[in-house]
Parts: sequence; C-alpha cells; structure tokens
Amino acid sequence: MSSLFTPTQLTSYDAALDNVFDTFKRPIMAYVEAQAITLSSSMTYSRFGQHDQNVLNPPVTPQGTQIYACIRYGNGQAYDFMAPGSDVQLKLRESEGLVRIKVDATGYEIMKNAKTVVLDGFTFTIDSTPRPHGLVTPHRWTFMMRKTD
Repeated sequence: MSSLFTPTQLTSYDAALDNVFDTFKRPIMAYVEAQAITLSSSMTYSRFGQHDQNVLNPPVTPQGTQIYACIRYGNGQAYDFMAPGSDVQLKLRESEGLVRIKVDATGYEIMKNAKTVVLDGFTFTIDSTPRPHGLVTPHRWTFMMRKTD
C-alpha cells in the first residue's frame, strides 16, 4: 500500500513525538513478584514440593527495577478512557485517585510483569491494560495506577 510519507519521514516524525510529553520524566520503582530463595543442599528439601520442609517462612527477595515514567496526577484523569457522561449511561463511576504513567519500550517490558509500583513514596497497583501510543508503531505505553496504601 502506498503512503504519503517515506519511511525516513515516518521515522523522523516518530522521533519528534518522543520529545512531546505532558510532564517531566521521573524515576519510579517497579516490583515484580518476589522470588523465594531455597537451598537444595538441605536434607529436608523436597524437590516435589519445591520447598524446605523445616523452613516455615523462606527468605523472599523483592525484584525491583528503576524505570523512568511521565506521571500525571489531578482531577479528571479518570476520563482518559471514557467519554464524559458515559458513567451516567453505563451506571459505572470510575473512582478518583487514579494516576496515569507513560513509559517507553524498556519501561513497558518491565511494567507488563510488575505487581506493584512505588512512585513519590506511595505504593500503587496496575489498574488497566497497557494502552499503546505512537504515530506508526507504538513507542509509549500508558498504565493507570491505583493507590494501595
């Protein structure tokens, strides 16, 4: 299929859109499911149960990664995915307190497996599916976060 723009023009337009953002990037910590550490050299280790029978609470190591994201707080952010007035028709009201973050491709690979996210000292969980953004191909992804504290 023919296009009005050449592939080099599309690449340059995508690169220009990377410089357009609504807030500044800030570091956040994304935590995936914690990994339990078990030592198989123990005589009471069960390879079928995958745990040591004498250890009640195995040590858990949180797997956290720092990524950069554009964070958006404020009133009205619940309407990013809904048209105004649709909550009245659907009898569905999205509660306030959602936070939107926008990450790049490396952040997306981490965020799609993340369980909790810590930003500005508060813990959040992912409350939506990732929403891709980009002119031709997705370069940024948006996640809606809900505060858990």
